Amino acid sequence: MKISSLAASGKQWLLNKKNQLLWFLLALALGGILWFSYYSFRVDFRSQTDILNAHLYQQGQELTFDISRYEFIPLSLSFDNSITESLKDTAGSRASEDINSRLKILQSRIGAQAIFVVNNQGNIVFSSDAQAPDSLIGHNVKYRPYFQRVKAGITDHYFAVGTTHDIPGYYQSNGYFSGKEKLGVVVVKVDINDLLKNVQPGQENILLDQAGVIVSTQHSAWLYHSLTPLPAPTLREANKEHKYLSTNIPSLSFKRIRAINARTDEVFIDGTRYIMVRQYLPKIDMTLATLSPVSLLYKNIAVRIALGTAVLIFIVISVFILAQRNQIIHLRLKNQQALREAYNCLEELVRQRTQELEAQRYELEVALRQRIASEEALLNMQKELVRSEKLAVIGQLSAGLAHEINQPLSAIGIMAANAVRFLAIGEYDEAKANLERISRLVDFIGRISNQLRSFSRNTDDAIQRVLVAGSIDNAMLLLGHRFKEHASQFVRHPPSRNLYCLCNGVRLEQVLVNIISNALDAIKEQHSERRVSVQWYQQGNDVVIAIADNGPGIPVSIIEHIFEPFFTTKKNRGLGLGLAISADIIRSYGGSISVESQESGAKFTLRLPAAPEIKPENKHD
Repeated sequence: MKISSLAASGKQWLLNKKNQLLWFLLALALGGILWFSYYSFRVDFRSQTDILNAHLYQQGQELTFDISRYEFIPLSLSFDNSITESLKDTAGSRASEDINSRLKILQSRIGAQAIFVVNNQGNIVFSSDAQAPDSLIGHNVKYRPYFQRVKAGITDHYFAVGTTHDIPGYYQSNGYFSGKEKLGVVVVKVDINDLLKNVQPGQENILLDQAGVIVSTQHSAWLYHSLTPLPAPTLREANKEHKYLSTNIPSLSFKRIRAINARTDEVFIDGTRYIMVRQYLPKIDMTLATLSPVSLLYKNIAVRIALGTAVLIFIVISVFILAQRNQIIHLRLKNQQALREAYNCLEELVRQRTQELEAQRYELEVALRQRIASEEALLNMQKELVRSEKLAVIGQLSAGLAHEINQPLSAIGIMAANAVRFLAIGEYDEAKANLERISRLVDFIGRISNQLRSFSRNTDDAIQRVLVAGSIDNAMLLLGHRFKEHASQFVRHPPSRNLYCLCNGVRLEQVLVNIISNALDAIKEQHSERRVSVQWYQQGNDVVIAIADNGPGIPVSIIEHIFEPFFTTKKNRGLGLGLAISADIIRSYGGSISVESQESGAKFTLRLPAAPEIKPENKHD
């Protein structure tokens, strides 16, 4: 009895020990699960905030880079001499149409909202939207910081809502200076909303300016609100600069619950809790922030914890049911297979991306070669058009020139016969006089022939010092017969000294012949005195040639099209290329051509760069 009772008590003790060990292991497993859940929460929370920080950093870098791409535009335009000279010209810009056109082309190419130039009074004088009915030209922006604080060679950055069109934009500006004097400012405006991208689902991005006002967000109700009330001086300064649509900037219902790290906080905005990650962008002096709802973050973490806990429970139960070793080996093999598949997938993606980049590079090379070939073909076509127009002019002049030459030839024949008779009868003085007249007529015919040959040959377009009076004389040598034919006067108004310009002499003569011929066509129906006048003088660094007639003038409806290719008012005559080619020739030498219709006729004005004076060399013995 005693032995059996001892055995039973020993067995019970062993069972109790096993139960205690089992309960201990279960408690240990439960503690491990709770610890794992807490640890997983901490790790996943940190991982999620790190992902938010990394994604926000990438967005900030992309935004800064995208804005910085426009920075060189105002800097390069600030060195544009034509704009600088126009800002110096207080009487008005001589090249406003050209500057506005170039600004429009540049704005279209780079995708900016607007490009404009402000003079030293704060008035916008040139703009890419000059042709628009609500153009910026004429508006005063002297209250804007991008005008007030601009410095030479330094690009200024500033965000504001446009006062003309109420469109927000980011402004980058550079100044025009003459010494220390500010002549004006060039400004490039871009749309920040177009640059913000890669917003993750369920998240919201907000962009705050230096005052802490939200200037870009997907949440339209937050736009132009501050997170905290603005100080009165800040609000007064913003209203002084007309920075926002409203003079009153309300604040959101914002509360900072806790700081997670230096750039991450848990906040409360308008009844919703968010994880807010912010990054200051010093290059553009703005702050970019990402708001991720805490509920979404906790939900993602809870899913991960639930999955992790389930796996852990499964492993704990498996320890008591299945062989732990087989499970571990199975998981290890599974993970290795996943890694191999991921590696193979990544390798395939890299290979495909490499092929795509190579194909894009080849396409770019082909496009570049095609563009170069197109430009060469365009240049050759332009030269052919110039030559065709020149040949057309020669064809129009040929009949008149033939008549102009035939008259001296007939006179030469008569005077030569008279000279023979005078010699036969011993009248040597009369014979000598006839021979001298013959010599002058031959010289006249030779000058016409030489000028016609010079006008018709192909030139190398070399730029040289050209005597303006000589070019006018050469043109009149070809057109003199037309003035005689129509009983028209050609009046010169020369300057007090010879003027030289920088261009190609033959090309200038071609332009003069074309414009004077058009003037003759315009006055040939006049019943009163027919007159074409030319005046040339120096104005600043330009030589100005003004050709006027007393014809009927040019209708206002067609004057703006007069320099367009294939535009003509002559029925069944010409291709309409003369003035278009003339304008291209003048502009190719850095000059300009304009036309105005007056009550007494039309007036064409050519401007060409003046040639520097050649100083005589001092020779010393």
